[in-house]
Amino acid sequence: MQTFGGISLQPPFKSRRALSVLVGAAIAVTTALLAAPAPAHADATSTSVAGRVTLDGTPTGGLTVCASGAIYGDQGYQNYGDCTTTAPDGTYSVSFDFPGSSNMVTVWVDPGDQYRDVFTQTSYGEYRPGVAGYIDLTQGNHLAGIDIALTKIDKPSQPFSVGTPTISGTPRIGKKLHAAVQVTGADGSKVSYRWYRNGKKIVGATKATYRLAKRDSRKKLTVAVTVRVPGQDPVRVVSAATSKIAR
Repeated sequence: MQTFGGISLQPPFKSRRALSVLVGAAIAVTTALLAAPAPAHADATSTSVAGRVTLDGTPTGGLTVCASGAIYGDQGYQNYGDCTTTAPDGTYSVSFDFPGSSNMVTVWVDPGDQYRDVFTQTSYGEYRPGVAGYIDLTQGNHLAGIDIALTKIDKPSQPFSVGTPTISGTPRIGKKLHAAVQVTGADGSKVSYRWYRNGKKIVGATKATYRLAKRDSRKKLTVAVTVRVPGQDPVRVVSAATSKIAR
């Protein structure tokens, strides 16, 4: 419930004049409080980190910048931080609650799905102004000039190719099936797997090898393989189905 100048207006009042005086005083106090400037660093939220993000030397907007640091307290280390989005001119300012000080604060750009294959893996991550790779931050600090320079990945001149996955092994309960796929022209590629039972995802089956269980009996299995190469769109290919799994 809102109060005026810390005074609770609760009826009944002894007279209309007393009520008028009390309300007038409360409004005057409230007006003075609203007009008075807030004390500097009244809370820990005033802590901030700011700078500019460039991509191949060009200020870039729409990127997610995060800052965080750990402070030791009664419950051990706890992380404090927040994220923001760069303005069209690449500038950012992250403000967050930081009730203490730390010399292990990091600032980084999160590429998200849109830019995951645009930055080099080594150019986003924690901001490294010194050997230790961290910045010092204390409650109430406003650090500026924390600039982050990103570099685009050079796309290969020739696209990579992915063959059709194959499944080897004995299609019998208790046996293992193994998926294999041939990838050419893709340096630094990452391969992920997903097994399916009669076209439906098998929970937790995300490795190249899968051990057949009772629920696979009389079902057909396939495996989907996704290949990701920095700077190019991911490629997803699916194997042919196995024969029905025997008991």
